[in-house]
Amino acid sequence: MIKRILIAVDGSETAHHALEQALALAKAEQAEVLVVSVVPAYQGDLRLMGSTEALKGMREPFAKALDKAMRAAKAAGVPCTGKLLEGEPYEAILSLAEAEQVDLVAIGKCGTGFHHLLPMGTVASRIIGLSTCDVLIVPDGVHLDTMRILLPFDGSAHARKASDKAMEIAARYGSELAILTAVDLPLEGFALDSSLMERFTAEARGLQAEVLRRSGEGGVRQTRALVREGHPRAEIVAAVREERVGLIIMGSHGRSGLKALLLGSVAQAVIASGVSPVLIAK
Repeated sequence: MIKRILIAVDGSETAHHALEQALALAKAEQAEVLVVSVVPAYQGDLRLMGSTEALKGMREPFAKALDKAMRAAKAAGVPCTGKLLEGEPYEAILSLAEAEQVDLVAIGKCGTGFHHLLPMGTVASRIIGLSTCDVLIVPDGVHLDTMRILLPFDGSAHARKASDKAMEIAARYGSELAILTAVDLPLEGFALDSSLMERFTAEARGLQAEVLRRSGEGGVRQTRALVREGHPRAEIVAAVREERVGLIIMGSHGRSGLKALLLGSVAQAVIASGVSPVLIAK
C-alpha cells in the first residue's frame, strides 16, 4: 500500500497536472499527501536586492503554488499538509521525503527531452536518481491509469524489484499487466551466429515465465507476456501506444553487455518520451 505521497509543486501548469494525477492516486490508495514547494536559494549578493520586499517577491510564486495545491487537495477530499522550504530544490525535496518517510515522490515532466524534466530544470533527474523511495513522473497532459500497466523486464535486480511493485498494484486494482522484454541484437551478432535471435527470444521467455507464475499466485487478474525485437526504448514506447498503457513501472537500471535486454539509459529515454506516467521502483 502507498500510505504517504510527497508531491512537488513549483507554480507551473505541468507541476499542477502532476499534482492532480497524484491526488487521484492518493484518494484511491487512501493515502496522506505532503505537498512541498521549494524557493531556490538566492545565489547573488543580497545587498543588491535592494530590500526585503524583493526577497519576499521571490517567495511569493512558490507560496501561491503551495496554497493552490492545498486547496486542490481539500477539494479532492485528500488529507494534506504543506511545506514551503528554501534551498537547493532537489536536496530539500529528498531530505523531506526521507524525514517524513514517504512511500512515493510525485513530480511533473514537460516537453519531449530529458532536460525538460520538471520541477526546475535538472531537479527531477536528480530526484529520480537519488531518491530512496519510489518516484512517479507524470508527463504534461498525460493521465495516470492504473488499470493498464506495462512492466519492462530484463531479469535484472532492478527489474525484479519493479515486478514486485507492478504485481502488487495490479492485484490491488484488478489491472491488466503486460510484461515486455525487448531483444536488441546488434547486426554483428547475426554475422557471428544466425541462431542468436532465436536463443535470445527463448531466454526472454524464460525470464518472463517466473513473473507470469508469481503474478498468477499473487492474484493479478490478467497478465500477458510480450517479446519484441528492437531497441528497448522504441519497443516500450510502441507497446505503450498499442496497448493503451496508463502506467509504466520499471527499475532505474537494467542489464548491460551483449545480452542486455534493457540498457542503463532506457529508463531515462522512456521518461523523456513522455508517452505515459512512469513509476520508478526503488
